[in-house]
Amino acid sequence: MLGEGKISFWDDTWLKDQPISEFCSMTGTPSFARVEDFWTDTGWNEEVTLDVLDEWGVPREVCEEIMDIPINTGAKDIGRWTLTPHGNFTVASAWELIRNRGEKMEVYEFIWGKGISPTISVFLWRLLANRIPVDAKLQWRGVSLASKCHCCSEPDMETRLHLFVNSEAATGVWNHFAKWFPQAPNFDRGGCNLEDRLRWWQRHKRCNNKHHLCILIPCLIYWFLWTERNGCVHLEKSFKVENICRRIVIYLRNLVLAGHLGPEQWSECEPKVDFMVAQTEKSKEKRVEKVLWRPPDWPRIKINTDGSFEGRTASGFEAELKALLEGVKVAKRHNTNLWLETDAEVMSLLLEKRQLGPAETRHTMAKIILELRGTQWRISYIRREGNKVVDCLALLGRDSQALERFEGNNIPARARALARLDQLGMPSFRF
Repeated sequence: MLGEGKISFWDDTWLKDQPISEFCSMTGTPSFARVEDFWTDTGWNEEVTLDVLDEWGVPREVCEEIMDIPINTGAKDIGRWTLTPHGNFTVASAWELIRNRGEKMEVYEFIWGKGISPTISVFLWRLLANRIPVDAKLQWRGVSLASKCHCCSEPDMETRLHLFVNSEAATGVWNHFAKWFPQAPNFDRGGCNLEDRLRWWQRHKRCNNKHHLCILIPCLIYWFLWTERNGCVHLEKSFKVENICRRIVIYLRNLVLAGHLGPEQWSECEPKVDFMVAQTEKSKEKRVEKVLWRPPDWPRIKINTDGSFEGRTASGFEAELKALLEGVKVAKRHNTNLWLETDAEVMSLLLEKRQLGPAETRHTMAKIILELRGTQWRISYIRREGNKVVDCLALLGRDSQALERFEGNNIPARARALARLDQLGMPSFRF
């Protein structure tokens, strides 16, 4: 956003999304010039600007767009970042720009989210990446030890696949919870891996709900198998299948009590616990909200705005901004004590917090800020149901080819009727 104009006229990106030098059709490099070199005390020096741009073959439509760029004199030039929705630079967005992404693995989407604590998610990520210190992994790293699993009556070498899938204890836990998913066939151990076992029930149910029991329970089985194994190794406890099953059920009960697990998460299953079987899906009560348009206190003027657009050359947010800009221009002719109201919550928050918003709409936002300079103003958000008059006018304006102003008797009948209801204090309702 232009302020002092201390940036390069040709090489900095201040017009659209590319430097003006990209529009030059003449060969060569223009001599360095600052944006401020093309200003006067009242705005753009149109004659000098057009002469220079014509000299370098810049299209005339680009010249017209430059003349429409607002100048916030007395303020510093402010850069806007196109890679974030709020227009501010973040290291995370810069990293996303330069990083090399690996192949996306769907299984990792199942181990993060509602119902799985971060501790368990990190463990599962390490488990699937083969970063868990089972005996076989320690031997591979050069640690000299004799491997002996604690999960079988006849101990075997402790590997990832043995501990979490094929051991006596693991088989007992998997078989116990397999009764909850009778539609899925018995698991075939031949040539399997941890991901196959994790997604066995989910694949056979063809379930796309990432928080369903068919995904949650395998994650918990892996976690509690590991905690039970660590108790045996470090605390010299005995490995008990019933301990694992009991801990998983307790974990699920706590999720149900906390409201993080509901009937939609165990649909088409046969859970063998009373706190799931007895609970039926509660019908959600429809909440009805009363929305009331409030008139301003004298002598303040209230401006309600709404935007509407068609096609791909604009956005809903830009339409809302342009509608507000026009409303402010009209209201300032009558008073400088303004109450702005809109059903665009994002725009309301940006102006309320004096933020500049996305890079794509920076020039429109700058025009609004300049128009509001020297006025007393506040802004509020209203539900769309309470903004029906301007919503009606915005739909009419979308289909119009030119700017139309309605006053007195030429106001559309529907808009006039809606305004009369607001005047009488009749509320609208949001369902």
